Amino acid sequence: MKVILRFLGAIMISSVSLTSINVHSKILAWNPPQVDTEFARLLGWYSDNNTPKIEQKLQYNAQTNMYEISINKKIITETNFKTQLLIANGNDFTAKNLQTTNLLRQLGFTSGGVGTIYSNQDVANISNLTAIIDNVNHGKITTSSLDYQIARGTMEVSVKLNNKTLHTYHLDTLNNNNLNIPQLASQLVNSNTIALTKICGFTVNALTSNCTLNLNSNDKQNQWTALLNFLSATPSLTWTDNSMSVIETFTTAPVWLQVSFGKIIVVNAFYCGNPQ
Repeated sequence: MKVILRFLGAIMISSVSLTSINVHSKILAWNPPQVDTEFARLLGWYSDNNTPKIEQKLQYNAQTNMYEISINKKIITETNFKTQLLIANGNDFTAKNLQTTNLLRQLGFTSGGVGTIYSNQDVANISNLTAIIDNVNHGKITTSSLDYQIARGTMEVSVKLNNKTLHTYHLDTLNNNNLNIPQLASQLVNSNTIALTKICGFTVNALTSNCTLNLNSNDKQNQWTALLNFLSATPSLTWTDNSMSVIETFTTAPVWLQVSFGKIIVVNAFYCGNPQ
């Protein structure tokens, strides 16, 4: 009996320890704040309570020679709070609805409401509100069968008056199922930028796998390298003849090229000429 009691006691101690660890882990883990979707809709940043208008897209930064995920900041930074939240009746202004009243109260404007006129000072301050983007984390980038896509990201936006933060909102950015990687790659890698020269490994009786894809435009080469770095992708080069049969060793015949990232064909087969 004592043995059984000791065994049960050990189980209880173990259970308490595990529970403590789990609770402690939850305390340490960072959970994103609840998204302020209703207020974002009132300010014109969401089309409804679930769909953000804040788009994400891939953009090349020529100054840093890097590709970045950018967002349409203007929808946030050019917000006209007075127009979005107030209704004018001559020189008097009231809240558009109960939701905007609650939003204005959260920002500290309590003199008016629905059917109740806001003070001139409150109206002036509402007119001077600004929205500043504090932080943006883009969504996870994944591959589909045809292109790369990006999941929803998160961002923080602070509403300020004279550089004083009144409230910070936590928002989602819109997912993008089409980053246009194939179109972008085709602009960089084409018959006008490929030079089939010996210095790149393009020579008769040489293996096609030995050649390197160097573009004859420095700007396009820099962008191509930056794109590969951003996507952490290694391109697969498929050289073919005019019947689109794969060439393993170069001959004197004209060749075509297809470039892919895994299963995604980023550059359809195009005529390149003859290896020099």
